[in-house]
Amino acid sequence: MEGMAGHGWFLPATGVLATIIQLKPETLTPSIINDAIITMAVVAVLIHVVCSAFEDILEAGHFRLIAAGTGHLARALAITLLLIICVPKIWWFLLSAWVLFFIWVTYTLLYNAVHLRQRHGQAQEPNELPNELP
Repeated sequence: MEGMAGHGWFLPATGVLATIIQLKPETLTPSIINDAIITMAVVAVLIHVVCSAFEDILEAGHFRLIAAGTGHLARALAITLLLIICVPKIWWFLLSAWVLFFIWVTYTLLYNAVHLRQRHGQAQEPNELPNELP
């Protein structure tokens, strides 16, 4: 399964970024903004872990795709937020890239959901009456 395999690069990357943040003298001073960013990054890491676990145990394809997409977004957001603290001068570029990634993942999930529904012969609306009576 792909879910837990996402930890392969993600957790070491967050560890390296956290170490860099601790080594930068300007990030050691208390800052409400840095504290909020770190809190959001920790929440994103937790969302990634939960989504990875759900991705491994869910059986339905579309739910697995949703868990995978949410996990990808959470990983990207955590890395983006930690990079914003490390390199604050390009915060707008990093957040813009994450927003574009969010749009791409959402579009892909919606496209796959429609395609999966059509492939399984459920293109009819559930409230639509059949053409023939039995």
